[in-house]
Amino acid sequence: MRVTNMTKEKQNIWARISNLDFRLIMYALFFIMILLALLPITFPTEKHPEVVDFYNYVETLKPGDVFVWDCSVLAYSRDTLELYYKPLALHLWSRPGVKILFPAFYADGVLNEVGIIDLMPPEVKKLKTYGVDYVLLGYAPGYETAIAAYCRDIRSVYPRDLYGTPLDELPMMKTIHSAKDFTVVYATYQVAALLDASIRVYYGTYGVPFAEFGVSPLSWSTYAPYIPHIIQHYTMNTNTVEYEALLGYVGINMKNHASINIINILILVLVAIGNVGWYMDKRRGGK
Repeated sequence: MRVTNMTKEKQNIWARISNLDFRLIMYALFFIMILLALLPITFPTEKHPEVVDFYNYVETLKPGDVFVWDCSVLAYSRDTLELYYKPLALHLWSRPGVKILFPAFYADGVLNEVGIIDLMPPEVKKLKTYGVDYVLLGYAPGYETAIAAYCRDIRSVYPRDLYGTPLDELPMMKTIHSAKDFTVVYATYQVAALLDASIRVYYGTYGVPFAEFGVSPLSWSTYAPYIPHIIQHYTMNTNTVEYEALLGYVGINMKNHASINIINILILVLVAIGNVGWYMDKRRGGK
């Protein structure tokens, strides 16, 4: 807002603020973005029950428990993997003795699973050893028929791991033969309809606790009433912010969250200044 009815000498403080060069505001925004990238600035987050329950469930996993992670979606970029999957990977890698099994029933799933592991900082990645603490099985075509065969006998679908090593030669796999040996299944699918197969096989046939990620609450509501013992973890963006907060990890989600909050605060401050300036100007006879 420009003040035109007063001379420069008579302008009050609100009028001067109203006449600030807009470039100064843009410089302030640029400075804030740099500051947020360099400093671990955070804001409080909501705590949805399904996120807290899932986090607490992972916290209860004991040495020897088998966490099955099926990331059967289109291949994500590194940035997207960091947004949506790194917080959980950091959590799992920090749980001593917990075994992680990576099957894939969609071709791109393997790329995502390899990418998830590559995201781990060296000091975290070394906490688990391939073949002892986690195994990549690779891609198996067939969706529900493949999932059913794999749950009945892993080696009937995956006689070797992604790198060609026979499963019997991997220490972790010596005690993992079928879905009866799974502690929990965590699945991400390209479309909600693919959940049917996993729910029918993992939970319906073997009673394995089942969690999903990426399907909207509206879609998930069609499944949840039929599964009494479910670990829920849906809606991507909000929940990954909350998950990072629960971990005490300031990652890209917490930084984005801080950026949005600071920008909103700046906008509110500017709106308040503009309105007060307008009112003060009006009191002085401005139009």
